[in-house]
Amino acid sequence: MWEHDDSRPLQDPLSFRSGVYLLAELQRSYQLAYDQLLIQLNSSDDNPGVAIDVAAPSDRPQDRLGYVDQDGVKGAVLPTANFEPLPWVISFEQLSLALAHNSLANAQQVVKLNNPSFTGLTRFLGTENTVHAFGAMEKPVMSLAMRNKALAMPVSLDYMPVAGDIEDIATNAPEVAQRLQRQIDNSYQLLGILLVHDAQAIDLRKQKKNGFTMSQPTSVLYDALRRQVKFMDSDHPLSPDFAAAAQVVKAFDMQDVTKK
Repeated sequence: MWEHDDSRPLQDPLSFRSGVYLLAELQRSYQLAYDQLLIQLNSSDDNPGVAIDVAAPSDRPQDRLGYVDQDGVKGAVLPTANFEPLPWVISFEQLSLALAHNSLANAQQVVKLNNPSFTGLTRFLGTENTVHAFGAMEKPVMSLAMRNKALAMPVSLDYMPVAGDIEDIATNAPEVAQRLQRQIDNSYQLLGILLVHDAQAIDLRKQKKNGFTMSQPTSVLYDALRRQVKFMDSDHPLSPDFAAAAQVVKAFDMQDVTKK
């Protein structure tokens, strides 16, 4: 990347240039969702809540209600709203939006890699032995990206009052979690397809330009993929390659690489 190259364009598309912000927001949103869910899983959502060895804050009737201090027993049974899942639900929806932004960028990256005017490589990253190459593979990419965009639409506001108007707000928490899980599954598929395109472009670049090199982390990921998916020299069904690549993405831990 840092070597002199007269053929390098002045600017790259934003789906590449803004990658640091896309990934940073994904990481930040993931961490927020993780932290909120950790609180939810490690705290009580009981209502009412039982408090031991506490005294009423004042002698006012409403303050004393629910407290007991007699016969050696001191404590209180108090109403709570600890059952409210809103903090982690909203964080899940934020993560969902970040995933959708990354999915749309990934789709644009695939389209750009197939464009010879951008890469300087062959159209659809084909070889002299291919006819279609990756020509039809932008369709599943766009389908996955559009699904993730649709799944990112907030649903936590979709509710109606129930229980005699007592339960008059809600979060649709199960639906929010299920939609996020579907997005994650789609993202692995989408990243797998992108990774296959990336590796194909790398191999074509190596054939075209002697001395082409990759960074150490990129090389590790490239090698991990190539152990499962070979260079596409001729047309063949690509679904098995994409499925294998998705598993590579799922199992790969870049943090382990960058620590070395």
